[in-house]
Amino acid sequence: MHNEILGRAKNMAKMIKLSKQRISQLLESKLQEAVRNDGVDVGDTQLSKALSQTMKDNMPEVNNKFALGSFGRPFWDEQTQAMNTRRLKKGIRWHLMKIKWYINHRM
Repeated sequence: MHNEILGRAKNMAKMIKLSKQRISQLLESKLQEAVRNDGVDVGDTQLSKALSQTMKDNMPEVNNKFALGSFGRPFWDEQTQAMNTRRLKKGIRWHLMKIKWYINHRM
């Protein structure tokens, strides 16, 4: 009986972990779609560089605030990935919330 309960608990833990991973993947997918559809190309490489530098400067603080698995983390990670993989000359599509964060952070 004890082994049966232990087995059920392990299975439930696995199911919860898989569910969290699926939710995270779904959120990432939706976020990428939102940035692709609603993102803004600021059209100014200097502003894009300033946004990128502000993100880099605040990375430790944001990573502490939004731990892995938190709701805000996929948003931050997606923009960070875009910043790191795209050339600033080409431009990055910035989500409006990231631009608002930048403006509030700089004021």
